[in-house]
Amino acid sequence: MKLETLQKAVAKAQEDFQSAERNASAAQRKVKAAKARAQELRLEHKRARKLAKQAKKAALEAEAKVQDHCRILAKAQKRLAKASKKLKPAKTSPKSPPARPAASSARSKPSRGAAAHPAPAKPRVPASASPVQRPAGDGRPPVANAPQSAAPNLPGPAV
Repeated sequence: MKLETLQKAVAKAQEDFQSAERNASAAQRKVKAAKARAQELRLEHKRARKLAKQAKKAALEAEAKVQDHCRILAKAQKRLAKASKKLKPAKTSPKSPPARPAASSARSKPSRGAAAHPAPAKPRVPASASPVQRPAGDGRPPVANAPQSAAPNLPGPAV
């Protein structure tokens, strides 16, 4: 009987041992999964910190750019105010109408010809408003303000 009880005890011990091994392997799997999850979380946290750092840097750069634009705007406003102050006295300065030339004595007669009827003055047009067009191939460089025509001397189909 002792032998049977010993055999039963051995069988029970073996079952307990196998159960403990299964539990240990399950615990090892859980530990391995927990380590992997912890590593994922560490990497995610690292990425989040990196993104936060980049966002902070971008925000500082944007703030610096805004400050720069505000400074430029303030300077432009000051220049505009200064120019408008200079312009106001120029507009209000003619307090009396412009003086007309004194009429000559009644004895002198106006001479006939161009002096009697002066030609109306031509309005001045800035050079940039009326571009000068020169014929092609005259040996001079093209004028910078002249409109560019669609390349007439290029071979191929016209577009």
